[in-house]
Amino acid sequence: MSTMFPAAPSLPDATPLVSVVVPTRDRVAMLMRAIDSVLAQTCGDFEVIVVDDASSDETLQRLAAHPDPRIRSLPSVAAGGAPRARNRGIAAARGRYVAFLDDDDEWLPHKLERQLEAFARGSSRLGLVHGGSAVIAAASGRVVHTVVPTPGLAVRPADFLGEITFTTSVVMIRRSCFDAIGAFDESLAGAQDRDLWIRLAGAFDFDGVPEVLVRRYVHGAQITTSLPTKIRAKQQILAKYARELRAQPRQHAQHWWRLGILLCVAGDRAAGRRAFCASIAARPWQKSAWRDLLTSFAPPERCREVLISRRLEKIDGVLLYY
Repeated sequence: MSTMFPAAPSLPDATPLVSVVVPTRDRVAMLMRAIDSVLAQTCGDFEVIVVDDASSDETLQRLAAHPDPRIRSLPSVAAGGAPRARNRGIAAARGRYVAFLDDDDEWLPHKLERQLEAFARGSSRLGLVHGGSAVIAAASGRVVHTVVPTPGLAVRPADFLGEITFTTSVVMIRRSCFDAIGAFDESLAGAQDRDLWIRLAGAFDFDGVPEVLVRRYVHGAQITTSLPTKIRAKQQILAKYARELRAQPRQHAQHWWRLGILLCVAGDRAAGRRAFCASIAARPWQKSAWRDLLTSFAPPERCREVLISRRLEKIDGVLLYY
C-alpha cells in the first residue's frame, strides 16, 4: 500500500479522506459485493455512506450487522430514486473527496489510490478524476468491452453535450465542487450524471486515469434498460441545454438523431420522424438522420430491428438504450 495514503482511521468518528456514497434499493447481495470491493481498496482512509432508498429486503439489517466501523447507512421510508439518494450522501459526506459506487458495480483494489494520486498531481482547479471501466454481462460473466480514458480528455462543458461521458461509479470529485455548482438535478428522469459533468466542466478541470478501475455489470434492472425513461431524459436534456446545443450543431443533431431512434424503437414513429427532421435542421448535411428518417417508413418490425442495430446494444439478451 502506498505510504502516500493512510490506512483506515482508528476511530469511527475520524474525518476520512474520501466519502464513498452508495445508493441502493433491494439489491442486498449485489450491495455486499460492492461494499467488499470498497473494503479491499489499497487506500483505507474512507467512509462508506450507504443511502438506502426504502428497501424491502434485509439491506438495513445486513448493514447494521457489518463489523466495519467505516460503514454507515442512511435509511429512507419512501423511495426517491438514485439521484436523491446520492444527494443525501453528498450532504452527509465528511471527506475531502466524494466517490460514488452503484450497488451493482464493483471497484478494482487500486481505484481510490490511483485517483488520489491524480488529485495530488493536479492543481486546485482539478475537480473531477475519472477512470476506465469494464462492462460485464452479469449472467455469463463475459467481459463485453472496456473503456479507458485519455488523461485530461474531457475539459469543456461542450464535450459532455456530445459523445464523451462516463458513469458515476468511475468518478471521484472534490467535495467543495458541490458547494460551487450544486449536486445532481433530481428533476431529470435520467442523464443526471451527464448533466452534473456539464456543470462541473464549466467551473473545474477534469483528469482521467488511463486504466480500468471499475467493473460494471449489465443485468437488466438498470435505467439504461428502461426505454421510456431514456426518452424522457433525452427530451429533458435537449430542453435544459437548448441554448448550448444550438451553439454545437454536431452535438445538437446527434441528440435529436438518438431521440428519433429511441422513439421509433418504442413504436412512436411519427414522433421519431419529427426528431430526425429536427436533427436534419440542426445539421442538414449529415447522412445518419436522413438514412434513418427513410428507415422509419419500413414495416414496423423491420424498422425496429434496423434502428436497434444502429446505436443500441444487446448484451446476453439485455437491451441497453444509450
